Amino acid sequence: MKTFDDLVFKTHANVAGGLQASLDLGDYQVSVVTMKDKKPQYGGLYGSQAEGTYEVAVFANTESVDGRDMVHLSEWDDVLGWQTPEQITAIMAKIQTGNGASLNQPQGVI
Repeated sequence: MKTFDDLVFKTHANVAGGLQASLDLGDYQVSVVTMKDKKPQYGGLYGSQAEGTYEVAVFANTESVDGRDMVHLSEWDDVLGWQTPEQITAIMAKIQTGNGASLNQPQGVI
């Protein structure tokens, strides 16, 4: 089973000082981003690698206008910020055990 440790982080394509990683998990793709250091005063991503936190999004690998549909990870948003590696691994495990569809059910934060 794939875990947070299987993510390979590279320099973020659009955010200075950011890192990004993504991994296909069958019907879904997990995307994880973070700042290398603490979040700047303005802008940036919802996580800091230096503090062990990350921002996660999940996309369904289905046909749509842009090729992917974002999965709602909470009642209020498509992304979850300030997640630990363990929390991201739990999301990945849910996907890999065939429960990915449950990620978009409005139940509050995972």
